[in-house]
Amino acid sequence: MRSKRLTFGEHVELGERLKEAHEALVCASVQVGNAYTKTDQRRISRALNALDAARCWLDDRVFEEHPAQANPAIYYGTSKRYDEARKRVADMLFVAPSAR
Repeated sequence: MRSKRLTFGEHVELGERLKEAHEALVCASVQVGNAYTKTDQRRISRALNALDAARCWLDDRVFEEHPAQANPAIYYGTSKRYDEARKRVADMLFVAPSAR
């Protein structure tokens, strides 16, 4: 068994990449579901389930290895890129009437 563990910073970076992968697979699942059969959509869903199992395992590790710093948002929630894009869209949609 290897004794090297991820640092807290490595967990945060990996969590961000896995959140982005999760968002991409959710979008792909919807897109495939709209274009192909439910059987075809399940192929994407299997990948999503495998990714979720890995995130769950890693979430357990970060809480075990870094209990003082651990937070569910490391592996769950939305990515920074998603949050930034959502804010830009909201800013475009909800411009104050005086600014128009």
